[in-house]
Amino acid sequence: ISSLPAQWVEGCSDSIFESAYSRYQSPGRSYHTWDHVVACVETLRAFPCDSSRAVFLALLFHDAIYLPGSRDNEKASAELASRLLRQHSSLEEKEVAEIHRMILATEGHRVDEGEISRDLRATLDIDMSILGAPWEQYCSYADGVRKEYCPAVTTHARFVVGRIAFLSKFL
Repeated sequence: ISSLPAQWVEGCSDSIFESAYSRYQSPGRSYHTWDHVVACVETLRAFPCDSSRAVFLALLFHDAIYLPGSRDNEKASAELASRLLRQHSSLEEKEVAEIHRMILATEGHRVDEGEISRDLRATLDIDMSILGAPWEQYCSYADGVRKEYCPAVTTHARFVVGRIAFLSKFL
């Protein structure tokens, strides 16, 4: 926390960060780990946004609840973030609501143009920046996601079909 810009953590108690960190330690994670959060935070350092604290907190919690194959990970993560921020921060409700909205948007990474803010765009772009990473880093990401899904959730063949569909929607 001490290495982060002060404005990113202003008004937030340490328990928020401790709770987020502990969530990323859950078993079965290969890619959606604390390392993913750290990579997102490092990308944020050079990314233009209006409220870097809101983007930081959205990125901090966007995969806090993660069960491969579950359709409500983002909703559960957003609810966790909102609850913790209301209990352990001095953020205004408007900012908590925006963080909640940013986390929800990481489910499909698609938002109507009229609803997208600079901060929401930053959150989504940073989360998916791995798709433009160097080949070795991208391969490590793809392998990590595969390990989270196979064989716990699906077969390798079904995973490949699902990944093609997932990547195709970003083309």
